[in-house]
Amino acid sequence: MANKKRCRHCKDYFRPEQGIVVPVGFYCCIEHAREHTRPKARAITVKRDKVAKKAKQKHLMTRTQWYSKLQKVENQYIVHVRDKDQPCFTCGTESQSIKYDCGHYIHAGRGGGDRRRFIEMNLHKQCSMQCNQHGGGMPEVYAQRITEVYGADKLTWLKGENNHPLLKELFPHWSDVENEINRYRQLLRDNGLKPNV
Repeated sequence: MANKKRCRHCKDYFRPEQGIVVPVGFYCCIEHAREHTRPKARAITVKRDKVAKKAKQKHLMTRTQWYSKLQKVENQYIVHVRDKDQPCFTCGTESQSIKYDCGHYIHAGRGGGDRRRFIEMNLHKQCSMQCNQHGGGMPEVYAQRITEVYGADKLTWLKGENNHPLLKELFPHWSDVENEINRYRQLLRDNGLKPNV
């Protein structure tokens, strides 16, 4: 039996010179080799097609779609990592039973193209209902808090739209947005969280 091989398909023993050897194992005949390797070949093809489809979809995504993905992952980082142990930025509420959002002092604007959309100083944890949604983001209180935390000069800098590059300048190619998404995803994973994008 020492010089005999076992067929991976039918499990019978055979002499190597009588059978067929392929990279995935030994088979007693060509039919068994084909039968056994066909599903593996199909799985490889399906996986290759999935990768190609995903790459094609990336090229077809619009800037708005890329910015939306980046916004989701950045918001998750702000609420669940950076400001995790902080109270609501505007009202100071701190409770486990309240849902928190990532509130913007200066909103993304129509079409989501505001230059300050992704500046972390513009983003803070806010209680979802009272401040962010029903309170409209509490802009007056938000401005006071930015002044207290960062200083009046930073608030002036943040308000000045021309102080910030256009989003097209900040992210010239879709791959630049993807790199930023991957950076936030890694920060979330490093903190034991699953990215929502």
